[in-house]
Amino acid sequence: MFFRKLTRNAIKSITIGDSLEGYSVEDSNCWDVSAKQDESILAKYEETTIEGITYYDIKIAGDGGVAANPNSSYLFAYVGYNSSQEVTIKGLENLDTSLVNTMVSFFSSCNKVKTLDVGNFDTSNVTNMNSMFFGCSSLTTLYLSKFNLSTVTMVNFFENLADLTIP
Repeated sequence: MFFRKLTRNAIKSITIGDSLEGYSVEDSNCWDVSAKQDESILAKYEETTIEGITYYDIKIAGDGGVAANPNSSYLFAYVGYNSSQEVTIKGLENLDTSLVNTMVSFFSSCNKVKTLDVGNFDTSNVTNMNSMFFGCSSLTTLYLSKFNLSTVTMVNFFENLADLTIP
């Protein structure tokens, strides 16, 4: 199977899904990203060329959603970094964060993302969110409705977020 190297700075969008319908490792643009390599979580990409530059739309899914690793440091860090295009990260309600204990730099340097909805994240086991949104300089709207921050360390949590609104 052929795998193209997808660099984080060339990602235009990431969508987390809750169904594997339409995903197949038989497709050259789809691969298994599950920890057990049992095809329970699959990722696929589509290419888009804008002004001669190739960008990637990434979709990651599992039936019932996708479980994040206990140490999810840098999970989305540098996605779309220095892209000329706005970057979107959608479907985060399908990302199960209930077992996560570390979210260091989770979205760090996603400087082309304008809106994030992490309101459904279960952060009850998270103890470290240092620099979680550091360098997200284009972030203007952040939904945090269910965040449990009672046991969390948050150094540089909102660093460099001058125009941020938290509804």
